[in-house]
Amino acid sequence: MFLRFTIPCDIFLMGSSPESLNVSACFSHRGYAVRLSLPGGEAHEFHELPRQFRFLRTAEGLQIVLNDEGGALKVRPLADLSQVESHSDFLQLLRSVGSRVSRAIRNFGIVPELPERLAEESVSPADIETRLGKWCPETSTDGHTWSELLPPTSRPFAALFASALSRDMEFSQRAELKVFLWPDIVEALEDDKEPPPEQEFVTNSIGHLRQKNFRLAVLESIICLEIVLTQFLLQYLTVSVGVPARRVKQFLSPEIGVTARLSALLNLTLHESYLEDVDLDKVMKVVQWRNEVVHKTGRLPVGIREDTLEDHVSAVLSLVALLAERRDNVAAGPELKKITEALRGMGDRHIFLVQIWLKRSHRVRMDIEFFSAPEPGDRRDKLEGLAREAGELLKARDPRFNGSEHLTIHFKEVPGKSVAWFRAGSLEM
Repeated sequence: MFLRFTIPCDIFLMGSSPESLNVSACFSHRGYAVRLSLPGGEAHEFHELPRQFRFLRTAEGLQIVLNDEGGALKVRPLADLSQVESHSDFLQLLRSVGSRVSRAIRNFGIVPELPERLAEESVSPADIETRLGKWCPETSTDGHTWSELLPPTSRPFAALFASALSRDMEFSQRAELKVFLWPDIVEALEDDKEPPPEQEFVTNSIGHLRQKNFRLAVLESIICLEIVLTQFLLQYLTVSVGVPARRVKQFLSPEIGVTARLSALLNLTLHESYLEDVDLDKVMKVVQWRNEVVHKTGRLPVGIREDTLEDHVSAVLSLVALLAERRDNVAAGPELKKITEALRGMGDRHIFLVQIWLKRSHRVRMDIEFFSAPEPGDRRDKLEGLAREAGELLKARDPRFNGSEHLTIHFKEVPGKSVAWFRAGSLEM
């Protein structure tokens, strides 16, 4: 049996083509097979917007279809749950999968307007029926022909105004989703993946900035920075430097504040090239504002312009993204070293240097530099062979890695002369 319901909300989808806006995801939830889609209006093109976000359409809700026969586990039949006497359990199932969807889109799609979980205010049978009425549940035996579970004549009166009421309570703001992040959302749903701590704080901070709640934006952005800075320093000192973990934890005790760590340790642990695009003066100013709020007045200093607050908090979030990326690269250092050694071994001693940088969403940037590049006659074959081997080695450490989609290699010849690029699965010479 199939069960379909829709959680009403307004989400602006932004993408590079009309087709990119037709997003969906399939995953398993408590043994049920689930399909998520975002139905709504037609796509419209806006030439004044950047190419990546030129097409827009509005989704009118989160449409979720459950199937009790498509999962790997034996589950309670949806036909049983849909009976009136079981509507409490039925609502709990719908609410749990709805919360999982909303949370994934919120954190991995950076959509702070969506709630982290759906409200659990329903207690009486009337409340339960009202909530179900808002989501318009339908059943089907074949997934094509649908019947309303609650016919309009039997719905509670409040359910007649369900769309507006639901949106007011839980989805009161129009959300914005950039669909280039949709693969991250799909992965989170398929793997039941929890976001890293910094991602939740980044999403919260962006939401506070949009709502002009600058005090909370300052507080959450610095909490986020403290977490990621500590994680990065822990990885760097234990993996790269070899300091015993016990000593590192003592060194990174709360007595050494974020100001000291930023002003002293960052310059010692990060190459200056990583800090070129980070405005540490702005970051330090936000730390100062946070200290004013937490330790002195409880509020931000008077007279700071809104654009200054937005700009400075954005500088903090940029540093957070940098530190999170460096943390993950340092942690993966031993694995990446094995890959660089394997690739150098393929180069017949002609490879001078291999550098690997892990990026978000499984993307990898790699530089391979030769003492002397392969001869023009067999250059393409050798470079494509190196790219294939690199893809296989990276796939072994990350099952979701796809070389034709995620891998970019810059082939160079000492001293830094460009030879070729491998990207989007093909070699450009």
